[in-house]
Amino acid sequence: MAGLSPSPDTASIASERLSHQVCDYRCGSGLYGDLYCNWRDLGDTCRLCFKEGLPAHLADEVAIAQGARVILCNTHEPPIRSEPEMERLIDESERSRTAAANRSLEEFEESEEDLVSPAEISSRGEMCAFMGGYFEFMSETTSSVHSVLEFMEGMRIAIATHPMDFHVFNRTLGDLPGVVVTNSTSVEYAALEADRFCGNGTRLIYYMEVGQIISRTFSPKDTHTARGHLIVVAEEVYDVHIENAARAMGSVILLGFATPTFTYGSDLILPADINGQLRAVLGAKARLGAQTDAAPPTSAKEETDRIYAHVALVADLHRGYASIYVPEVLAALAYSSRPKGVDFINIREWHRDNLFSAPSIWEIPLVKPRFGCTFDASLDLQGYRMGDTIAKELEAFKLGASCELGYRKIAKSGLEVNTHWEFGPEGANTPLPNLRDYNISVMYRTFSGDAMLFNMSLASLIDRFPSAMEVVVVVVESDKALFESIVEPFRAVGPLPIHVVAEPELMDGHVQQKYSKVRIHVRTDAVVMVHVRNTRQHYGL
Repeated sequence: MAGLSPSPDTASIASERLSHQVCDYRCGSGLYGDLYCNWRDLGDTCRLCFKEGLPAHLADEVAIAQGARVILCNTHEPPIRSEPEMERLIDESERSRTAAANRSLEEFEESEEDLVSPAEISSRGEMCAFMGGYFEFMSETTSSVHSVLEFMEGMRIAIATHPMDFHVFNRTLGDLPGVVVTNSTSVEYAALEADRFCGNGTRLIYYMEVGQIISRTFSPKDTHTARGHLIVVAEEVYDVHIENAARAMGSVILLGFATPTFTYGSDLILPADINGQLRAVLGAKARLGAQTDAAPPTSAKEETDRIYAHVALVADLHRGYASIYVPEVLAALAYSSRPKGVDFINIREWHRDNLFSAPSIWEIPLVKPRFGCTFDASLDLQGYRMGDTIAKELEAFKLGASCELGYRKIAKSGLEVNTHWEFGPEGANTPLPNLRDYNISVMYRTFSGDAMLFNMSLASLIDRFPSAMEVVVVVVESDKALFESIVEPFRAVGPLPIHVVAEPELMDGHVQQKYSKVRIHVRTDAVVMVHVRNTRQHYGL
């Protein structure tokens, strides 16, 4: 059958991703550390390597902070830190630090006559809170919306969601004051169109992540200098957690120049006109990367879809050591152009250089508790009722509780387990009709990271769809024993056979999962196959 082999595009992606690794016998020897050894579980002597200079230097800065180094694919050695490109990056970093150090306290103490507070902007509907709407996090998004309505009355709220989930969000949240629910073909990267979704007249956009709520009303010194300039907080990549550094690396790969990171423990608000500038930049890059015989886009929507496809391809090629979070990329582009009325401040360096330089220390911006509070919404996918927990925290914030650090860690031991999962917008808890005579086989293509979710999904499948012909679970060979132990109790009591099929790991996991699905016909004699997803795509958390 012709469909047994991956398509040329898929194969080229797999080849590209596999080319980012080399065999390095020095893993485990202590030389350069072991930060990226055993890359993708391909062996203790298989190490991630970097091709491009900018990502390599940026990743090396992060690695050095952890006592390690990264290596280049062509030399198997760390990037030379004194080469011209590195000197340019150092010069840029030093210039930004010098500018921040030379900014006197007088700038923050000038007249406040022209200062427009965020509360005043939002009351005129000129500030918009943007968030992506995922059905899996419906309850978390509901809390995010209610927190904005509670603490920032009059602020617009735009929710971009998939067309399949639109009616759920629109029915639940669309009638609330100032809330607009819109469709997007790519919810993960929908912030590219946040200015369009928020509507005409939007001046500032507040980007809220999944699981983030507002804990108190804004004050002017939270977001602006005394001169009325918007403050965007920057951090050097070697000062932040590796997950945040990966976001900065994603911006470098997508834009082609190095910047700090802007989403580390801070509330991110940006001018709305940056979105159009980023679409123009990425549109040009997408056209350069497209085939020469490709027809030009015939509409703005087609152009935007091509940009989404370009961003998704770049993200897939570099997944594992870089992540593309669009608000971070927007901030990076703004940082490069330095728009009028926006100040980028490394508050850690500013405090260190100016802490004792003037008497009005208490007027330094951003020393008050942050107004956004983020929770780990991914626990919801593990079966914990994070939505209920966030809703309870919001009630506590209404009564005066605070979230000074901008995030709240929740111990799993204190969470309730969701024992009655309801999948789908409508008809939840409704048993499927008896389809025993239709010879339907149910397939899972999963891996060890989703073992807990698979366990819950399989239990619900047996409970709701006992008339299936069989269940086929496809995993890589290294995961077979784990999934055999999971399904064994179900085999003893279940009404249908469950087969765990192991296959060798031949390529990157994302590509191989697609390859496994097109070959499923060799695993079963069923007439109809139902593919069950017990996980979802990466959303940047």
